[in-house]
Amino acid sequence: MEAPFRQTNSYRGAWKFYVVAEVEGVEHRLLFVHGRDIKARIIRTATGLISFGIELGVSPICIPLFAGERAKWTTYAGDPQN
Repeated sequence: MEAPFRQTNSYRGAWKFYVVAEVEGVEHRLLFVHGRDIKARIIRTATGLISFGIELGVSPICIPLFAGERAKWTTYAGDPQN
């Protein structure tokens, strides 16, 4: 959405999330929203993006570095205790 830039000791940008589901071989993309007002989930810092990925159980966490670039997150398939 917005290319990240360095601000003091961290990176800021705007990352928007979609949920991708495959049904009978067809890929569907849904906008990830939160709250009662149905606003798109947009994260503004690289730290916030990493924290969100950890909460979802994503590994590895890929971060798009350029506007329009995409990354696909998947949950860790192995044993999280190892």
